[in-house]
Amino acid sequence: MKTCKDCNHFDVCFIVKEDDEEKNLKNSPCKHFKDKHLVLDLPCEIGKTVFIIGSKYRHGRIEHWINTGKFKLSDIEKLGKTVFLSPEKAKQALKEMQTNG
Repeated sequence: MKTCKDCNHFDVCFIVKEDDEEKNLKNSPCKHFKDKHLVLDLPCEIGKTVFIIGSKYRHGRIEHWINTGKFKLSDIEKLGKTVFLSPEKAKQALKEMQTNG
């Protein structure tokens, strides 16, 4: 059962008083309720420039390079692997890829 403490706005809510913080939302739903368990904190804004390591098998070996692109939601699972927020981190990862084969 959801309570006001499960709301993303709970810490700044002006509707709920301290003595009413366990308000049962099933009996009296709040029109401002937003489940904090469904809110995702992104590491950067959508559309921010990110640094992407690309690779291709060519002439008997794998070539790697760094491109820039715009951050999108589908990049979340690639962060720290092939998508980086800074060029330094991308260069470091690229260097490790080249030394590890």
